[in-house]
Amino acid sequence: MNNHITKVLGVSFLVIGLGLCILSFSSLMANKQSLELSNISIENLKPHHLNWSPMIGLVIIGIGCIVLWQSYKKTNRV
Repeated sequence: MNNHITKVLGVSFLVIGLGLCILSFSSLMANKQSLELSNISIENLKPHHLNWSPMIGLVIIGIGCIVLWQSYKKTNRV
C-alpha cells in the first residue's frame, strides 16, 4: 500500500473515531407535534440521544494510531 494513502487512512480513522466519541455524549433536539386542534398546533422539543458506546470511537482511534504508526515505520526503513 502506498505510504501517503496509509497516512491519510490513519488520520481519517483518528478523525472519525474522535467524532464518534464526541457525538456519543451529545443529543439532538427535534420538534414533535403534541397537539393539533384546527388552526392551533402545539409543538415541543424532544431530545434524541445517540445510542452507541464511546468505546467504538476509542477502538477506531486505536486502529487509526496503528495504521499511522505503521506508515511512519515504513518511512524510516532503509
